[in-house]
Amino acid sequence: MVVGYGCAALAASLFLHVVAWPAISDDMGEPPWSLMGGIFFSVPLMGILIGGFAFFPALVVLALAEYFRLRDWLSYAIAGGIAALGAYGILWQGMATFQDVDMAVSGDGQLPLAAEPAALAWGVTAGIVGALVYWLVAGRSAGRWLE
Repeated sequence: MVVGYGCAALAASLFLHVVAWPAISDDMGEPPWSLMGGIFFSVPLMGILIGGFAFFPALVVLALAEYFRLRDWLSYAIAGGIAALGAYGILWQGMATFQDVDMAVSGDGQLPLAAEPAALAWGVTAGIVGALVYWLVAGRSAGRWLE
């Protein structure tokens, strides 16, 4: 389960990097290959952050999946989206404790970056991707130890 959770956090991080890649490409649509080396450090680092924020929501979801012996991919995809919403709530609560959130504003300067609907959609989709990777690594045998 621990290896599966680590792989899920890395997969969610890699997905978010792929989604953000067009934002850092140049005007011609070519990716900045000079930044490619940084991805080897950025993906694991962001995976650690994702794993930390999503730990408690994922723990609840994975415990329920083990108890009810859920082994289908769809249950894990839905649970990953729910766990991502929980992690997003933890992140949002943490942002609310800071008085100065002007550093994390969106491109138009109106909303904090975490309040953008696209950021929520990317986060939930990353949770689904991570949950499907977890299912591939550890979820297909969920609850077998209870038998």
